Amino acid sequence: MLALVLRRPVIRFARLYSTCIANTPPLKQRMKHTSRRIQTLNRDLLTASDFVDLSHRREPTIKLHTGTACIIYLASKIHKTEPFPPNTRGFLYWHHDPSLPPTAGGIRFRLVPEPDPTLFSTGTDLLYPNAAPWTIHLVNLACSGAYASMKAQLIAERLVDTTSIESFEKTSPSPKYRWNSIFIHKLDQPFELDISRHLNVIRIISQTRSGKAYLTELLRDQRVSVQSFPYTGRILVRFEPSPFPEHARPAPRPPVIVLRVLKILTPIKVILPQYDMHVPVPVEGALLGKKPKGGFRNRVFSIDLERAPKGHRDLNILVEDAAAF
Repeated sequence: MLALVLRRPVIRFARLYSTCIANTPPLKQRMKHTSRRIQTLNRDLLTASDFVDLSHRREPTIKLHTGTACIIYLASKIHKTEPFPPNTRGFLYWHHDPSLPPTAGGIRFRLVPEPDPTLFSTGTDLLYPNAAPWTIHLVNLACSGAYASMKAQLIAERLVDTTSIESFEKTSPSPKYRWNSIFIHKLDQPFELDISRHLNVIRIISQTRSGKAYLTELLRDQRVSVQSFPYTGRILVRFEPSPFPEHARPAPRPPVIVLRVLKILTPIKVILPQYDMHVPVPVEGALLGKKPKGGFRNRVFSIDLERAPKGHRDLNILVEDAAAF
């Protein structure tokens, strides 16, 4: 009788193991983080090492000689912070318009494709969704602890006036400005208005004080049958003393001011069907008009700063500062 020979199966663990490794797709490589350490905020001293990439980052940290600072693109009602847009690559730098007071400065971001400072002049500044330049304003730098290291860097590089910073620290503790806030630093400074907004808030930042003013329902049709904004668009305007004789008054009495339309930034469109143009359309070079509630004749929008309501009262800060300096 033949004996049955049972053989124990041979399991080739090494072969199986090596096959599994070979057939397994490689693990996803970790995202490479570019350095966000910068040496200067002075646009004239930028080097390739100051080039940073903030694309898609929500709260990137910037490293400076004076410490670190966390910055954001903007905050919205839906999300606490929105990430920086794609291709946000370039240089952080100190910006100041020489035609405005020192308090008008801020940190901006110049977009360039490569770490080459010679491309700075051909680049463009990072913008908010409303086409205004992304800016960390001096008042925020002075008063917010989150930007203490940036403030120290600006002081160390002598890019800011310490007197302005000290005045902000005393009068504007912990300001919280929305990304789409309007800032003006002198009375005749041009600024943008969205004519379809119910409320435009103007942040007033003078050399010694700060405040705010409200422009409400400038071009709203107040008729009971309408009660809506008939137009959309953005315009560039400025305040100026009223040219009408009935508004003339000697200094130092506060003036009556009006709004001059300097430029139509985006085309004005009628959004109400079959609208009869009851509210006057803004015209470049002309004073901004309005249609009073219950009135039939067009009037020029004006503010009497001597008897200004609470929402306009802080505009006197700019008049008083102009007289003092």
